[in-house]
Amino acid sequence: MHSSHLLLEEPIRMTSILEPSKSSFFPALTKIVGTLGPKSRSVEVIAGCLKAGMSVARFDFSWCDADYHQETLENLKIAVKSTKKLCAV
Repeated sequence: MHSSHLLLEEPIRMTSILEPSKSSFFPALTKIVGTLGPKSRSVEVIAGCLKAGMSVARFDFSWCDADYHQETLENLKIAVKSTKKLCAV
C-alpha cells in the first residue's frame, strides 16, 4: 500500500537548512546608507565603511563643488575594488 507521507532516509540537519551553501548566495536585505563627506572621503575610511556593511554611498551636493565630489567618487571606486564589496551611489 502506498502512503502519501514523505519518508526521509536521513534526518534533515538544521544547519544544512539555515546556512547557505555559498556565503554570498543571499544578498543582504538591509541597506546601510552612508554620507561621504570631509571626514569620510579617504580610501581607507570608505573601505572601513564598506567592510562594516555600508551598501549605499550618498553625496551631499549642497556644499562644495563637483570636482570635490568627483574625487570622493574615485576614492569610492578604489575602495570598492580593494574590498570587493558592491556599493550603490
